[in-house]
Amino acid sequence: MTCNSLVHSSKFKDRFHTALSLSPHWVLAGEPLVNYLVKNLPNRAEYRVWMSRGTKGLDASYLPYQNRADEMMRDLSWGTRYRSKIYHRICTLRDPGPVMSMSH
Repeated sequence: MTCNSLVHSSKFKDRFHTALSLSPHWVLAGEPLVNYLVKNLPNRAEYRVWMSRGTKGLDASYLPYQNRADEMMRDLSWGTRYRSKIYHRICTLRDPGPVMSMSH
């Protein structure tokens, strides 16, 4: 669960200036978790947040919660200090293993 970086960033605002949250496990508590963590992040000029999620497996269930987090970050005017990425798994005929592509 990588909501930990967001939790620590909101609790220890003077110690952290960047939060990296790979596939935040929003499904633990749903929208209340999203609302709490995003509202409690230190929205200061020197602070940066980066989140990502995938489109397969458990990550597919994060869509409504990550969309809510993205909306809140926009509404709170994080601008370029916030990045949200989506990783898509693509399988090719030559190589049956997953190939990752990114969108934002």
